[in-house]
Amino acid sequence: MQLTGEVGPFFTGKRTSMTLAELLSEFEGEYGRLAEVAEGLNLEQLERKAHIQILKETPLGEYPTLAGWISALSEYHLGSHIEHMKEVLKEMG
Repeated sequence: MQLTGEVGPFFTGKRTSMTLAELLSEFEGEYGRLAEVAEGLNLEQLERKAHIQILKETPLGEYPTLAGWISALSEYHLGSHIEHMKEVLKEMG
């Protein structure tokens, strides 16, 4: 099955000609590499904070820890990708 057309702002170029299996493989690889990096971090590294003013009004707050950021990526951002894929699959029938 080939995915075609514009589905969202990041679904362009190379991705428009990828099969669903190829797209999911790319997605899995990217998040797998992120998980490998996170697994190698020690407590001191995970407790480091950053100042990200745009996050001030979010549950993370203006000074999120690296652990909090990783959690947000895995719980919220990854979840939004999963929901988007469900929408794509529904559109495809």
